[in-house]
Amino acid sequence: RRRPTRTAQLPPPRRSMALRQALARAVAPGRGRMATASPLAAAAAVSRVARGPVRRLAFVPEPPKRSALCADDALTAAGEKQAGVVERTLVRHTPSFMRVPSISDAKLMPFEMHQVTNEALYILAELGQHDACWERLVRNVMAVDNVDWETACMKVKEIDKTDREFLWLATLPYKVGIFAGLSSSIVCFPLVFHRTTAEAFNEVFVTTDVPDEKDLETAFEVGAWTWNWMEPPLGAVGFMILCMQLVRAQMQNMGWKPYGDWAKACRANRLARMYPQYNEDVIQEFSLTASMCSTARARSARAA
Repeated sequence: RRRPTRTAQLPPPRRSMALRQALARAVAPGRGRMATASPLAAAAAVSRVARGPVRRLAFVPEPPKRSALCADDALTAAGEKQAGVVERTLVRHTPSFMRVPSISDAKLMPFEMHQVTNEALYILAELGQHDACWERLVRNVMAVDNVDWETACMKVKEIDKTDREFLWLATLPYKVGIFAGLSSSIVCFPLVFHRTTAEAFNEVFVTTDVPDEKDLETAFEVGAWTWNWMEPPLGAVGFMILCMQLVRAQMQNMGWKPYGDWAKACRANRLARMYPQYNEDVIQEFSLTASMCSTARARSARAA
């Protein structure tokens, strides 16, 4: 037999502190009086009032206009007496200060950087977001040259192309380092463990005595022989890299710019000198946040 159900509804909390008190108020049925207690005490009080345990906690968006304790239409006094244990649902109202976005708010949400307001765009640009720096420069061009957004985008693309003219020279040390590191990681194993490669390298660059045939039967024996001349350069190069990392860290502690930051600063100052009609800080931030890749930055053709 299905047990009848009753719903106990509570008045909304007046302060956020009441949210941490899960059950702060309970209404006695048929008496219209209110009892205030701690969460555990309130739960026990509601259970005693309902003459049964509280099964679940539900949420309603608006407070009801009916009485504080609303009985189910199918529940009668006789049925309540026959049920013995009445299951009740405690309803707590959603606080009035909690607001969720509406459909109109969702439709107004920006998806592109050119839809962002000037204040939000300034904050994003100061945080180093290059898309925001790009759009801020576009708006600066619009204000200075008195042109529309599409024309300003074409001008910024021209500025970006000018900014990347000497990137191949500025990034040359990085490219040399990438090539050297990649090549060394590939050839180090054959030079140490491969017998044919080790013998050829020894004949041209080392000219040391070759061990007997029985001492070069395995790759580990070859490595024990080649390590006599491979250990000094590998140790020296590793120690040099460690010292350079230490120097870089101390330069950053003193506020000195390592090579990468110095190259970016030079590029930004050069761009600001080439376009003095625009805001200097906007131009410099645009250049400082741009990528060091020599390939032009791919952007959607919004000026088409």
